Amino acid sequence: MTGAMIRIGALVAATELFCAAGYCQQLTGSTGTAAGERWQSSWLDINPPISFKKGETLRLKLEGDAENILVRLLPASSPPESSDGIEGNVRKVPGSRTLEIKLEGDHPSIKQISVHAGKEAWGRPLGGNNGTIRVVSIERIKK
Repeated sequence: MTGAMIRIGALVAATELFCAAGYCQQLTGSTGTAAGERWQSSWLDINPPISFKKGETLRLKLEGDAENILVRLLPASSPPESSDGIEGNVRKVPGSRTLEIKLEGDHPSIKQISVHAGKEAWGRPLGGNNGTIRVVSIERIKK
């Protein structure tokens, strides 16, 4: 057990050094949550909007008990209820609650990054007993 804790501590320290060396950009903005009968979401509003390129990686630190989520990078030209900008398919939330996503396409002028949980999101099933999720932080990893 002690060896595992040391390895985890070393990994955390290496990650902090990696970010301190300028390879991570903490995205700033205001967070929020909302829920309906069958859905739940949490987001980071970004102002001014920023653009992301295919192949970039985002690291999402999350809280909650959802097992499955959708991730969306909402274009500045789209309303909040839009499904525009969904990145990939339904994703499993790892036990660490830290999810790294390599972007599958370009996302110009993004005003919000959101995660969607609950039973479904925009008609896509996420699981009958799927829980809730909350964005803690989002980092842009520069490689």
